[in-house]
Amino acid sequence: MVNISLPTYYHEDLAELIPDQRVHIDKLMSDNIVKGYALSLDRTKLWTTIAAESEDEVVRILHTFPLIDWIKYEIIPLMIHLQPVQVPAISLN
Repeated sequence: MVNISLPTYYHEDLAELIPDQRVHIDKLMSDNIVKGYALSLDRTKLWTTIAAESEDEVVRILHTFPLIDWIKYEIIPLMIHLQPVQVPAISLN
């Protein structure tokens, strides 16, 4: 689990990176690397769960984030991370 702090002030350079960040996170989620991603209502905190074998690997993944120069992070190793099982919808075709 990664606890991420974002700046508490608005900065246009940061705002311009948000679309790239969202695309990147979507890719990491589709690759099953990022398991969860949440942003606080005030937009100053992010929480993400990353599947990795080591803390170094998590750091390498974080450094691919377009927002990396704007964030401070704390890595919290998890012993268990439960997720609901997603069953695909049945197609009648």
